[in-house]
Amino acid sequence: MQKGEYWVVRMFLKGHTCNINGFHARLRQENSWTVSELLALKLQVHGHSLKPKDIMVEMQVEHGLHLLYTKAWRAKDHAEASVFGPPEESFKLLPAYCHRFKEVNPGTITAIKTNVANQFEYMFIIHAASLHRFQTMIRPIISIDGTYLKGKFSGIMFVAICLDAINQVFPLAYGFGDVEDEMSWSWFLNELKNAIGSPEDCMKTLQM
Repeated sequence: MQKGEYWVVRMFLKGHTCNINGFHARLRQENSWTVSELLALKLQVHGHSLKPKDIMVEMQVEHGLHLLYTKAWRAKDHAEASVFGPPEESFKLLPAYCHRFKEVNPGTITAIKTNVANQFEYMFIIHAASLHRFQTMIRPIISIDGTYLKGKFSGIMFVAICLDAINQVFPLAYGFGDVEDEMSWSWFLNELKNAIGSPEDCMKTLQM
């Protein structure tokens, strides 16, 4: 490198020279950020996070650490944010996610609704394979339900299911909302109706 600084590696020691006991001592003294460094490595490999109670057990078994529940919870949040980014940013990715989803699964139907401030309200998804099977082989009887979401942003998950020919649960469509009320359910059911068509159309398809 002309007119610049450079250095040359003359020796490489493959074995670690750091003291693992010193690392454990630092873990005991540091806050949840240090614990989150370990969790982030696991999260990158496995793709999903642990529950705070599982983190407490794992840190105890692997590193001899006695974590409080609150510290385990904070470490979990820090690790997820470092790997996946902050939850707030994930909402901005939903349109691109839906667009890509429809590209790789032609016939898939998605919908997103935002308020006047461009904040997320509702989302609807029905897979192309689910829609095709419902219109050709599934009895047109649909059950709907919802379950509350846990996390930094609470909300509701909508589900629509049917029974197949051997009475096994067949997932038809699902969606998400910021709250569960009449407006959110009406929006989800309206999107579902638009996606599957009228009951008469379904009956005609089944009879063919």
